[in-house]
Amino acid sequence: MLTMPKLTTPFQMDRAAIRQGYNTRRALSTRFLVWKGKVATLDGNLWEFNFAKVKIVDVSDDYRFMQPPMPSDFYPVLQELWLLAHDLDHMLARDDLLQGYLYDWHEGPLDGLGEWTVGVVNAQLASELMHG
Repeated sequence: MLTMPKLTTPFQMDRAAIRQGYNTRRALSTRFLVWKGKVATLDGNLWEFNFAKVKIVDVSDDYRFMQPPMPSDFYPVLQELWLLAHDLDHMLARDDLLQGYLYDWHEGPLDGLGEWTVGVVNAQLASELMHG
């Protein structure tokens, strides 16, 4: 019978599996542990905890027309991508996230597992507004 110690994180599980002689391979929706031809599966989508969906929206019109911010769902979407969830707050605040745009703000999901939204401003417009 296949037994594994109760571990809290996928990383701890991988290390324990390797120590016990398991061959680990990953799929996007399920993690498999293979040992002597027997397969054990862990239920759930572990990738949901490792990756976060990020929606990049253009908030340039707020600056162009000097308007207060709108709800994030009202802005045009420039790009949607998946990023590693670890340290996402710091990774999103980079100016090189989307070429030609500068970082303005970001907001995370309320429950911690949803979609992140990043507001960016057109770099040319920002330069024109700063230099008159």
